Amino acid sequence: MASSACDLQHSLNRFAAECEAAGMRISTSKSEAMVLSRKPMECLLQVGNESLPQVKDFKYLGVLFASEGTMKREIGRRIGTAGAVLHSIYRTVVTKRELSQKAKLSIYRSVFVPTLTYGHEGWVMPERTRSRVQAAEMGFLRRVAGVSLRDRVRSSVIREELGVEPLLLRVERSQLRWFEHLVRMPPGCLPREVFQACPAGRRPRGRPRTRWRDYISNLAWERLGIPQSELVNVAREREVWSPLLELLPPRPDPGCSLTTDEVRKLYWKGGAEAHESTDIVFFSRTEVLQLDRSSPLWSELCPSAKGAMLLYQTVKPDSERDQSR
Repeated sequence: MASSACDLQHSLNRFAAECEAAGMRISTSKSEAMVLSRKPMECLLQVGNESLPQVKDFKYLGVLFASEGTMKREIGRRIGTAGAVLHSIYRTVVTKRELSQKAKLSIYRSVFVPTLTYGHEGWVMPERTRSRVQAAEMGFLRRVAGVSLRDRVRSSVIREELGVEPLLLRVERSQLRWFEHLVRMPPGCLPREVFQACPAGRRPRGRPRTRWRDYISNLAWERLGIPQSELVNVAREREVWSPLLELLPPRPDPGCSLTTDEVRKLYWKGGAEAHESTDIVFFSRTEVLQLDRSSPLWSELCPSAKGAMLLYQTVKPDSERDQSR
C-alpha cells in the first residue's frame, strides 16, 4: 500500500529484490493492482519486465474491496451468498419435518449467520442496509418457524418463540466491541494507525460519505447515550464498556400500525399534487375485478401492477366476483 504510484512501485521493487535474495520470485499471474479512488485512475506497476493487471475490485481474505472505497458490493455479495446457502439447504434442512427446530437453528447459527455477517465489523450500515440484512435473517427464521408474511406475525415474536437474538443486535455489539479493541491498541499497530489516519486533499463536490468513525460515534450515541467527546475514554475502560454492550437492547421492529383506510386518508391530505407527483392510484375491489385490457387505465399501469391485477382477478372466488358485479 502507498499513497502514490511511484511510492508503490518503489516498495514493489524492494519487495521483489528481497524475494530474489531469498530464492523466491513474485508470481505475476496471481498479483493484481487496484487504486482506491472515486475517479478512475491508471496505475501501471511492473515486476521485472512484466506488468501487473489493474482491477476494479479485489478479494482479500474473503472480503471484496472495491476501487470506489465502499462496502456496498461486499454487503450485497454477502446477502446473495447467504441466500444461496438458504436455497441449497431449503428442502433438506429448513423445511424438513424430520429435523427438530433445535437442529435447524444450530445450522442457522453455525452456517447461515457466519456467511451473512463475515467481516461485518467494518461495515457502515444505513437504514436500507439494516433492512436488507434483517430481511435475509427473517427469510430463514420464518421458514424454520413455519410462518409466512401473509400470517402477519412480527419478527420480534418469531425470534422470541425460537429463542434467537436479533441479528442486527449482534452486528452492532460486535462493531462496538471492535471499536474498543481499536482504541485500546498500543501506538504503532496498523489497524489503529489506519483508524486514526486523516487523508490529505479535498473532498469532491456533493454529500460526503459516512465514515466508519462517524457511524460508530452515531451508533454509540443512539444506542448507549455516550457523546462523541467521551466515547474514546469510555471505550478504553473495559470494566465499563463490556457491561454496556451486554445490556444493549434490541431495536424495535419497524412497522406500521395504521389501517389501509387511515393510510389512504393521510395520503390524500397532501392535496391534488400528491397524486400528480407520485402516480399512486387507489382501487376498490369492484374496480379491480372490472379492470381489463380494454380499459383506458390499463395502458398506464406498469408491468408489475398489471400482473398484480391479473393475479387478484384469477384467485378471487367466483362468489365475490358475482357480488361485485
